[in-house]
Amino acid sequence: MKKLLLLPLCLSLASCETFAELDWFGAHSKKIEGNRISAFSDENLINNELILANIPTLDLGNITSLKLATSAKHIYFNNHYAYYLNGKNFVKLDVKNGESKQIFRIPNNTKVDRIIYADDEEIIISDSINIIAFNLYNHTSKVIYTEVPVKSDIVKIDHNTKCFQDISLNLKCFNNDGIFTLLFEDIASDIVAKSQSTISHMNNMAFFSSKDGVVRAIDVKTRNLLWEYNSAHKFDSLGQSFYNLSFGPQTFGSTLVFANYATGIFGIDLTTGVEKFRNPARELISAASVAGYLIANGSSGNILIIDQATGKSFKTQLNMPKSEKLRFTYVHNGKALLFTSKGKIITINLTTTPSYDKSNVIVDLKQEVLDVKVLDNKIILRTKNKLLIINKK
Repeated sequence: MKKLLLLPLCLSLASCETFAELDWFGAHSKKIEGNRISAFSDENLINNELILANIPTLDLGNITSLKLATSAKHIYFNNHYAYYLNGKNFVKLDVKNGESKQIFRIPNNTKVDRIIYADDEEIIISDSINIIAFNLYNHTSKVIYTEVPVKSDIVKIDHNTKCFQDISLNLKCFNNDGIFTLLFEDIASDIVAKSQSTISHMNNMAFFSSKDGVVRAIDVKTRNLLWEYNSAHKFDSLGQSFYNLSFGPQTFGSTLVFANYATGIFGIDLTTGVEKFRNPARELISAASVAGYLIANGSSGNILIIDQATGKSFKTQLNMPKSEKLRFTYVHNGKALLFTSKGKIITINLTTTPSYDKSNVIVDLKQEVLDVKVLDNKIILRTKNKLLIINKK
């Protein structure tokens, strides 16, 4: 294994920093150009580009940039691995050390709409209608679903059960043998399904929404309906399109949070289905939970901080445009770090009354952030063809 020691360089986001020693796996050639080190491997089909910088005001450590192949598509995270399609090859990238390798070549006539599940054993894709599973051990593939288009990603309940929602928001599960079970059929056929399709789960419980605005909890093993919460009847006068969810349902601790297109953010107890809070924020489009607070923004652009225990909200001075969403929040030294879809990292003070210092936009990456994940001691920001990795100290 070859090792490369990087020398101190001065970058735009901070003063000079000493680069750490890194291992590059399978690289056939390496090239140093100014403050950029690139490594290309014909075998791995990935171009690794390393840039380190510091965020001194937060003592977060460096930012590492892994540049993906220009044709990389459909990135899916599971644990500390990123799976993506490069041409006709599935690639598995270890974001801890930059190691990548081809793991499966798909047939030429296979269309990939998106990756809906991936792990060490299989990659499952949707081609708009079909679900196709690629076995990474014996390099075989099989079509396991051919009925109607798939709307949600697949949620793995246990080693033998995976669930998803189709375009009609029916909840379906299947086992490793490809045997399907219809857990919930959405019979509200006269309502257009504009909802976000998100399935959350805890233990054997699956939480999901239907076209009529009802959020339900089902025990996947027993198929028993545990509870349902009807938010739609609160907004009957607004019309059926407002029943659809604009966010969630998503679990934050013991609370299930969702919002519809009317005027409500709802917090529901996961086990009982009892309403914990309801807040009249308009069209929630993104949210994250830190230190007992739900930090959310809606179509008005206002950032709200909601106490998850009481539903009490604190308005901030920050207004975000509709096109900008919260991708993730992370608590560090009593501050909530907000990562936005436009590449800004801003802070909210949580040590006293939650507030926002509008002068405290600490970093502007000046590129669109499509997704954010936390993996061990790293915060991974996914851009169009790059992974920005913030190494937490």
